[in-house]
Amino acid sequence: MRNHALHRQISLESQELSKRLRYFGDHPSESLGEGGEFAEMAEYEGGDWRRVDAHASAKLNRPMVRRSFAPKAIPVVILFLPSLSLLFGQDRSKLEQAAYLAGILAYSALGRGDRVMMFRGVEPLWPWNRDPWRVETFLEKMLKENLPPLPPPPSILLPVVWRFLREPCLLFLIGDFIEPFIGWKNPPLSESYALIVRDHLEESPPLLPLGAFFDPKGEVVEGAMEVKGRDSFMRLVASEDEKEWERLYQSGIKPIKSYTQDSPLLALQTLFGR
Repeated sequence: MRNHALHRQISLESQELSKRLRYFGDHPSESLGEGGEFAEMAEYEGGDWRRVDAHASAKLNRPMVRRSFAPKAIPVVILFLPSLSLLFGQDRSKLEQAAYLAGILAYSALGRGDRVMMFRGVEPLWPWNRDPWRVETFLEKMLKENLPPLPPPPSILLPVVWRFLREPCLLFLIGDFIEPFIGWKNPPLSESYALIVRDHLEESPPLLPLGAFFDPKGEVVEGAMEVKGRDSFMRLVASEDEKEWERLYQSGIKPIKSYTQDSPLLALQTLFGR
């Protein structure tokens, strides 16, 4: 019952937040002819003479045509990387934060006439579609707690994802990227982004008299979390994250973090600069 109420709440809030994210539908494509938004003038190079603009031609004393920009739908792919580590979080779990990110992206794309496809690991949950009601169904499946210990590696993901892609797209990978993400190859002419969900406690643990903490390599750091041990742990986490970001950039993926303590909209607005 809680899961049903949660995915419903996230769906409604994501739909509202998506109205404040403006980037889908802003990528124009150039076309010749009438219609669309006027962009620029170009000299007539032959072909259909009906494209010649009489007013511009008379003013410039040579045949000119108008070039227009027509809106073009952008295929959007959301690839969720499930793992047990996503159940961690303070204000909200990393899994819930990931669901918010996916919901905002999907509703924002659909609100501007773009097509969306969603994956939960290697499972294509939503083939190309424009139906907003399907987003809530995806979020419900995304929030299921039968998560695998580790996300599927790129070597397994790539054949599945590429099978569905027939044109350039915007690809969003959502997960916590605790495990090294090695071997990804971008689809041709596509843009890829990694939305890394984290909790501040993972990167900056409090000073505690006793504790057991997992470092990024999976080893357990036990004992008193004193200043020296805490600083060493934070440096280790920062070092591993730096290596992961470098791997993502080398794979053509632009990464950005989204913390559970922050609004999920913040990372997306930062990513797209608006």
